[in-house]
Amino acid sequence: MMKNYLLILSLLALAACSKSKGDNPSGETPSVSINVWDATKWSSNKPKGELSSGATVRLYTSQEAFVTSTDHPAYTATTGSDGVATFNGVADGTYYVVAGKGNISNVFPTYSEAYNNVWQGYVADTVLDNAGNFIWKDLNMDGKVDTHDQGGQPALSIQVEKSKPVNTSVMIGYRKKPLTTVAEVQGELDAVYAGLSTLYQNLVIMDGTLSDDAACGTVASYCPLDDFSFVANTAVFNSIWSNAYFKGIYKLNGCIKDMVNVTMTDQQRSDLTQQARVFQGYLYLELLAYFGDVPYNNTDDTPDFFPGITRKPASEVYANIMLDLTSNLNNNLPLTRTSGKDAITRYAAMALAARGALQQKKYNDVLTYTSQITGSLAFTLAPAGYSWLTSQNTSETIWAPAFSNIGTPASWYFSGAFGGTTLQWCPVLRYTDVLLMDAEARIATADYDGAVKDINALRTRSGLGTVSFSNTTDGNAALQAAWKSEKYRQGDRYASLLRWGMAQGVLGAGGWHLYNTLMPVPQNFLDAYPGLMQNPGY
Repeated sequence: MMKNYLLILSLLALAACSKSKGDNPSGETPSVSINVWDATKWSSNKPKGELSSGATVRLYTSQEAFVTSTDHPAYTATTGSDGVATFNGVADGTYYVVAGKGNISNVFPTYSEAYNNVWQGYVADTVLDNAGNFIWKDLNMDGKVDTHDQGGQPALSIQVEKSKPVNTSVMIGYRKKPLTTVAEVQGELDAVYAGLSTLYQNLVIMDGTLSDDAACGTVASYCPLDDFSFVANTAVFNSIWSNAYFKGIYKLNGCIKDMVNVTMTDQQRSDLTQQARVFQGYLYLELLAYFGDVPYNNTDDTPDFFPGITRKPASEVYANIMLDLTSNLNNNLPLTRTSGKDAITRYAAMALAARGALQQKKYNDVLTYTSQITGSLAFTLAPAGYSWLTSQNTSETIWAPAFSNIGTPASWYFSGAFGGTTLQWCPVLRYTDVLLMDAEARIATADYDGAVKDINALRTRSGLGTVSFSNTTDGNAALQAAWKSEKYRQGDRYASLLRWGMAQGVLGAGGWHLYNTLMPVPQNFLDAYPGLMQNPGY
């Protein structure tokens, strides 16, 4: 009996000794504690922000579970006053940590839907920059953080093993701090107006170099456009797409999304929102004219391309943007602005709507919009001498945003093109465009007298004799001559040749082929987004 008693005591002692060394024969797991830092409370003396009380922390068994069972995590806890969430009895395994409070989190999905059943987004490092913003991880270690550095979300995982307590920290904040004041919204919008000069320069020079307006000169990067030897890797195409989407369309989407919660008057909100939507419409019109089907998003909550994004049919994109360009809400845009011709006005929206209708050859719709502008008497043709190329504000300028001030960076392209005039501004829209669009639509609808009036107004301003015609053939010849001279090297010659069916006749000897009707989708985008498909011929 005594021997058995002593044996039991010995076994108990061994068990106690084993437990103190970390063995856990019962299978019980230690606690998991997670410190939650609110990075939005960053300051120079608080490099991680502040520990956050009342934050919710959830543990998921996989990144897929975060998508399929968002409201049903494996474990949930709330941080106490010390900013720590504690979990007891967590089973062994890998867990993905989601922490958040209100609208801040440690999960930063970039897209409005999951890809392969996993949210994708940028991965936050555990440090902030000197302004309190997250430093994103360069996952592919190529020296820069871009869309190729997005990973599965949630990114933070912990490994729970028997008798090994887990203690880690997580930082919560914004992927991009939302705009919270009218001044911030206006500042972001102004930045888009000013920040697309590279895009606009590329569009204008691309069009002229593709057409018979210009050669590539000494700038070798445009020469493949001049002889139609370009391919999907030709740099100008990637630059156009990157700037149009990432510096334009999606920044404007962010403005639209954020201003919903900004305190401002109804008039301010309507004006700023419609500026952003019409601006997006303009950018899509440019993409449609040269690339055909393009990716399209109007959900206002997708700042970047979704990995599985596809090109939408051009007809679908046109239908959507025309709704924005012709919306009754545009009546809340001012007809003119005292600040000048930089920001979008109601007349600019009308002129863009006319352009969209013309690109689709919906001529009666063109006349609906152009007649509102011509009938308003708000614009007149400036005297001969190219004043609209040297000043942002002339009697015929409708929209000359900051990004259209491309005279200096593209001086080689414009040098000598306008006699002694040195181009500074290349307006997006002026009254000349309206008269040309109006004339083309009138010829197409057999209103020759109306078209003669439009064309002769332009010819008279330029010191040329008047013309007359009473049939489509002569009318188109007069129109095409006027368009070439009035818009020389200003960004729409190639697009017009395509619309008129004249590209083969004018450019065939220079190497043009039918597949050049559309430019190639940039190879960079095809590599990054496998859902995109290339245009035929490239």
